[in-house]
Amino acid sequence: MQTSQRPRWLVALLLGLLALGWAGHGPVPVLAQQIGQPAGTAIHLPLQWNGPDTIPAAELATAAPPLQAVAVQGDFQIQHIPDPDGDILRVLPGPAPQAGTERSVFLAWPLPDPDAGFDVPAGRAITLTVSARLFSPPEGARLTIQEQGEAWSSSSVAMDGIQWTTYTVRRAIGDGAAAVQMGIVWRPTLDNAWLELRNLQVEIGPPGLTVPLELLSPTDTPTPPPPPTPTPTATAAPTEPPAQEEAPTPILLVVTSTPTPADVFEAATRVAQATEWARILGTATPTPPNMVTATFTPTPVIVTNTPTPGNPATATYVALLATAQAVTTGTATPFPPNAVVLVATDTPTPTPRPAQGRPTPTPTPIFVYLEDLRPTPVPTATPPFPEALQGKILFLSDMFGTTRRPNAFVINPDGTGLALLTSRHFYDRAKARDAYSADRRFYAYALREHANGQAGLVQLFYDDALYGSSRHQLTYFGVGTAWAPAWSPVDEVVALVSSESANDEIWLVRRNEWPPRQLTHNEWEWDHSPSFSPDGSQIVFASNRVSGLRQLWIMDADGSNPRQLTFLLPYEAWDPVWVKYTDD
Repeated sequence: MQTSQRPRWLVALLLGLLALGWAGHGPVPVLAQQIGQPAGTAIHLPLQWNGPDTIPAAELATAAPPLQAVAVQGDFQIQHIPDPDGDILRVLPGPAPQAGTERSVFLAWPLPDPDAGFDVPAGRAITLTVSARLFSPPEGARLTIQEQGEAWSSSSVAMDGIQWTTYTVRRAIGDGAAAVQMGIVWRPTLDNAWLELRNLQVEIGPPGLTVPLELLSPTDTPTPPPPPTPTPTATAAPTEPPAQEEAPTPILLVVTSTPTPADVFEAATRVAQATEWARILGTATPTPPNMVTATFTPTPVIVTNTPTPGNPATATYVALLATAQAVTTGTATPFPPNAVVLVATDTPTPTPRPAQGRPTPTPTPIFVYLEDLRPTPVPTATPPFPEALQGKILFLSDMFGTTRRPNAFVINPDGTGLALLTSRHFYDRAKARDAYSADRRFYAYALREHANGQAGLVQLFYDDALYGSSRHQLTYFGVGTAWAPAWSPVDEVVALVSSESANDEIWLVRRNEWPPRQLTHNEWEWDHSPSFSPDGSQIVFASNRVSGLRQLWIMDADGSNPRQLTFLLPYEAWDPVWVKYTDD
């Protein structure tokens, strides 16, 4: 934009701000972008923080422009935490007013934004990026870009990592877009859920920039551009009739029919998937006028008699199957008019004539035992924990899978004997057992503390089975969250992870004593998932130190003598547990 189009005092003010900075709240070139349309420059959000360290979500628009909290259901608190790697916004849900109440919040930047000088970026490409981590089972949050055309549609990616992860979503905004809003949608279901964000930035491409299909977010549905409208031009009157132009050959989009589900369970999966797509993406885009449907020669429909169930158990199964089919696929539809229906009939087997003589009557029983009417259920016993795993370290890795679908592995504490577990069953049991003390008297867990009715930090608490008491507070951190507790097998000490020191470090806390002891001290690396050895003298944990990728490490219980256990690069190893109990 030409500076001559602005008053000279405004130009001088902007140059002064560029030289002095904006009171420590970020580079002023971002502020200058508010005046005109952006042209490919990354815009870091929020532009500044104007409020106290903790605010209600409703005050976000004033404290952190241009971000706003929209579509808010329930109470949410937002904390601002200065950090050299990028200030952190921590979002905490308040306690649910009643069971089953849905809570949701959308931290969004709506466009157009007259206060910041931004119009709707119609015809441009938007890239939204954020670093985030969260604890929000069973569902995480979504980074999303929403566009309003004839209806709202969106592109989004799931955010569900407990460690810092960078997420990116891209969308090409249509030329006819009336409004755009982008940000993070979160629907926590637990009181102790939390979400942390930093380095949220938006990049809006210049006019006419398109995004290649391979770079679009998976949920995008590109809409084909409308055909150009010819511009009429004045021509002289012809002396003879003009030759007729040949009609253009239409380009047809061939749409094939969706395959019929193989069984009722596949049909149920499709129903759930379609419902989820409708919730995230909105209703389907209308079909274009040049769409044609591929049809096939009808396959004959063969109708057979339904066999009579051989026993009551089969009859019950048939009834349940019919109910499931009615729920998932609806009631049976009539045959189409052009269907070829073949009815299979069974040739009756002649009934042998009974022998002559007086038949012996069969008495009707007065009662029948229930075990004679239905099959006796066979109890499935929980298999004992294998002795072969005692003293070994179990962990997860993407060596034969992905970070979302990892496999469980086993390794000796000296780094030998690496093997793949055939199932995660025993890993999950050992991991859950680590939250209990050796005698199972104490059970530790993460929960949000509540002070004076206000939502606080996620701290560790424990239950005491001996006295039947619960919610004894174990940690009292001031600014960091705490999670991943693991009891020592020989003492009333818990190893845990906390972000109190800005990094995720491993700490030790003794029951009913404070302050805790910090075992690891990193500059930028983080350490997770501590687990004691069977004798309590060592701790195994996951760390991204040295390589930047997660590997397993072992240190003494006082934090000394750390050494790397796994070297699986380029694969990762995480969430270890040192097996030490058989009463899981």
